[in-house]
Amino acid sequence: MLRVREFLRQRLEARGDRGPFNDDDSLLVSGRLDSMDALQIILFLEGQFEVDFSGLDFSLELIDTPLDVLALADHQMPR
Repeated sequence: MLRVREFLRQRLEARGDRGPFNDDDSLLVSGRLDSMDALQIILFLEGQFEVDFSGLDFSLELIDTPLDVLALADHQMPR
């Protein structure tokens, strides 16, 4: 979870948002992050956790909160 939270914190800071966020806070739908950040989250998940988005019915809600991002990372991590 730490890697995911740190990545999201960096994305927020890159937009000038240094406010706190909880694991269930909306980051994309709320507008704190934008579509370019969504792309970076996807690339992060693909690169760090080998998540394959080709078989997923993608929507922003799939990666909206830190818990959503973590769920994808955990689901795809090698066991």
